[in-house]
Amino acid sequence: MTRRFAVMLAGALWLTLVLTASSGAADSTVPGLPPAIPAAERSRLTGVAAGASIATRVEGEPFLARRDVFEYLLNHLAFTTHVTQALRFARLRIWQTAEGLALDEGWGTTGRLWVVHAAEGTRVIHMRGLHQMALLPSIHGDVLLIIDYRYVPGAQGRDLVKTAVAGFVKLDSRILSGVLTLGSAIA
Repeated sequence: MTRRFAVMLAGALWLTLVLTASSGAADSTVPGLPPAIPAAERSRLTGVAAGASIATRVEGEPFLARRDVFEYLLNHLAFTTHVTQALRFARLRIWQTAEGLALDEGWGTTGRLWVVHAAEGTRVIHMRGLHQMALLPSIHGDVLLIIDYRYVPGAQGRDLVKTAVAGFVKLDSRILSGVLTLGSAIA
């Protein structure tokens, strides 16, 4: 369980952070955000989703897990990335700083991460960062990541966890954003 979830979480974060690859044209549909998110933060996140040049939604393969372990991993992202690195599943690293959570996905993307909403069944994460490539200017942008999950009771204290991850990437560069959107439409 821990292994499968850790791989899924690392993969979802990585997919939304890799700003140079597109899984399709941005979906103009703004996601339904939990009502507990304050208005100012809701407005910022809605802006990321509405202006996204890359948007994706992935249904995860259901897996068996202990509910308390799964919730612990979701609530302790820095620890979760230590586990994925120790098991050599991912390069993504998240750590606590005085300003909050920092991240480095291991392939040139770095930034800050904020867990905006955490309740059973949903996590809403906002990331702000940049991607650096040799010989090219840095690409700056925001990511909205929404992890939805539900439990189906299983045997021996384990539940079947069904997940869906939605990611929205909004680039600061209108030119690059337009190129990605056009490229996605052509592809």
